[in-house]
Amino acid sequence: MYIAGYRLLSKLSELDCDKLYALTFKIESVSDYVKQPKDTVLIMNLNLTNDFSGTYQMVAIRYTLTDNDEELTPSSVNMQRTLKAVNKNQARFFNVTQNSDLSPTGNITSEDYFNSIDNNGVTFTRQPDGTFTVAGWKNLPVSNGTVSFEDGTFTFCYDYESGGKRYRLRGTMTK
Repeated sequence: MYIAGYRLLSKLSELDCDKLYALTFKIESVSDYVKQPKDTVLIMNLNLTNDFSGTYQMVAIRYTLTDNDEELTPSSVNMQRTLKAVNKNQARFFNVTQNSDLSPTGNITSEDYFNSIDNNGVTFTRQPDGTFTVAGWKNLPVSNGTVSFEDGTFTFCYDYESGGKRYRLRGTMTK
């Protein structure tokens, strides 16, 4: 990443998607305007993005699974989900069981916020051959997953465990 001819970051792929990064600049001179004596510092926040990050509308059916993988008690899901860029080929979102309105600056502790991400995050990852995989972020058990991406829409199905129960989520997320 270059700004005003200076190399600032050599490997953007090494940035952690859950860290907050900011660059600060001090304004020393201006060409066509009068420099103000106050507020001479500019702060630029970095927001990591990729081809899949952004806001999506999730429309899905969630099933409770029996020990034999039979689908019981279907419930309709219709909610917005924000996909956060993890790296060039991976995006993460909160599973359907977690409120996506959590933020590190909200009314919860940073520890609770990051625990929630670790325990409820799901990732979609583009593979070198162009196909996609679905997995739990860190602690969410996800299995039997399939996912594809076409024309701004993910079509997915995956099983996960939460609160000692097994569930299947099948649906789409459209940007």
